[in-house]
Amino acid sequence: MNTFRRLLFGIAPLAMSIVPTLSSAATKHSGQIDSLEAAYPSSFTVYVSGPEDASRGVLLIHGWLGLNDRIKGLADQFAKAGYRAMAIDLYNGQVARGPRQARVLMDAVRQNEANAKYVSAIKALKADGRDVAVVGWSFGGSQAIQATLAVPELVSATVGYYPYGEMPSDIEPLSQMQGPLLIQVGNKDFSFTAAKIDAYKAAMEAAGKNLIVRTYDARHSFDRVTSDNYNRAAQEQAWFTTSVFLDRYLD
Repeated sequence: MNTFRRLLFGIAPLAMSIVPTLSSAATKHSGQIDSLEAAYPSSFTVYVSGPEDASRGVLLIHGWLGLNDRIKGLADQFAKAGYRAMAIDLYNGQVARGPRQARVLMDAVRQNEANAKYVSAIKALKADGRDVAVVGWSFGGSQAIQATLAVPELVSATVGYYPYGEMPSDIEPLSQMQGPLLIQVGNKDFSFTAAKIDAYKAAMEAAGKNLIVRTYDARHSFDRVTSDNYNRAAQEQAWFTTSVFLDRYLD
């Protein structure tokens, strides 16, 4: 059994003890803050965790709250499974304390600047010959596709949790994707609705690309413990699906 699957899901008692720490490990992190260079802005912050000699890398993209302890904790979980994990900061050091501030920070993100950060981060993860995946949540779920399209030849697989925001849907850029896309969403999601799922399936099919959609009996942010929509069963199922998906498409 793969290390990631064994750590998170292989044995039920172990999975039950690990999954809650994904958002509760608020102060103790095993990684470190680092800085990368990009075309613009000149530098930006990332949180890096995991062995430097890992054969797999994963870029994590935060939701509208920013690069907070939850995202760092998720990076640490990937690191424990043997990944070199890098969580990007799109808000230049700011973390939202509530929805109003989150909206302001999210709306201030310029896609060309974000894409420059993605290119730099993915190239850094790929530098040692790793297979690289991109995983994002909510705002980061839609941005995960943007990141993949910024440098498609370097990304082996993409995962978007309940995407929120503009989704790239033009056939030409989507046709450049080199790996499959997994979308995980609740059947009661307010943003990525059933109609949007159908539309995106059509766009990916027209581009000749592989889209896998997994739905759960849940709402938006179903895997965030501090959310009113938290659904433990859906969280665990989605993590297992992510594990199997990455096992299949990353060497």
